[in-house]
Amino acid sequence: MFEWVFGQMWGNFLCPPTLCVGMSEATLDGRGRLTLPKEIRERYGDHYRIVELHDGIKLVPIGDDPLDALRSEFADVEKTAEELRQEARNAALDEAGR
Repeated sequence: MFEWVFGQMWGNFLCPPTLCVGMSEATLDGRGRLTLPKEIRERYGDHYRIVELHDGIKLVPIGDDPLDALRSEFADVEKTAEELRQEARNAALDEAGR
């Protein structure tokens, strides 16, 4: 590992300190399976969505019940979905110059 003034270098990968909390390595086995380190599994769980990026892939944790995550995210919103849609429409029209 090489430490740089503006980030950290692992192999050929530069990770700016504002983006990376940590990094570890994992290798596919002969059957194409990837085993994540125990610390990662304990922190983020066992289910992930694989997102293809232009320069690699990203694993995004999926909660056991994604709807629960949405419910808790919007628990303090007091407006209806229709009110939120109408506000978004009005803001878009205002931005477009009606």
